[in-house]
Amino acid sequence: MLQFEFFALRWETTLLRYYLLMALPIVGGFTGQWWIGLFALPVFLSAITGLKITLKGKESTAVKGSVAQKANVIQMAGAPREHAGRTKTA
Repeated sequence: MLQFEFFALRWETTLLRYYLLMALPIVGGFTGQWWIGLFALPVFLSAITGLKITLKGKESTAVKGSVAQKANVIQMAGAPREHAGRTKTA
């Protein structure tokens, strides 16, 4: 199920949507396919409202997986490896 969240986009994603907003009419104009420019309207509306669209269960499993992965990396790294290769100078 899709989940819509307004004003939840990061700045980078909003900027990319504005680039896409400019690219669609330009590409449509140069190719002579003016209908491609009509796709700029939904891109504009999603960029101006900060619309974030996610699948309902997908984001929570990704977060759980990344937390477990970070815990495994920390556990595997251990404290002695942090200073490996360095020698103590007097």
